[in-house]
This record gives sequence, C-alpha cells and structure tokens, in this order.
Amino acid sequence: MKEITLYDVQAVSGGGDVDWGAVGAGLGAVAIGVAIAATPVGWVGAAGATLFSFGGGFSIGLGISDSIGTWASY
Repeated sequence: MKEITLYDVQAVSGGGDVDWGAVGAGLGAVAIGVAIAATPVGWVGAAGATLFSFGGGFSIGLGISDSIGTWASY
C-alpha cells in the first residue's frame, strides 16, 4: 500500500494555491446573476444580472490565476 504525499493530493485537487474564497464568492455572484435573469425584470434587471455574472466570473478567474503556474509544474 502506497502512502499518499502532499504532492499527490495537490496534483489530484488541481494545486494548492487556489483562493477558494474568491472562487466561492464568484460562484455565488454568478448564481445571483442567473436568479435575476430568470425573473421578468426588464432591461435594468438584465443589466444587473450581467454585472453580477461578470463580477462572479472575474472573481473566479482571480481565484485560480495564481495557481496556473503551479499546474504547469506538475
């Protein structure tokens, strides 16, 4: 039976440098944007949904951007 090392765990999980708080906040913002877009709110609501979704995607990107170099090292 092989002992699992920290390297093995990080290789499977996608790296250890992901800011999961930023990713979670981004997913929440995208969910809010989708919920707003699913209701009949007109163009103002559509603009709000767009802003929430863009902000959420941006937050997710910032959360994983630091670990892209880490992924390449595996």
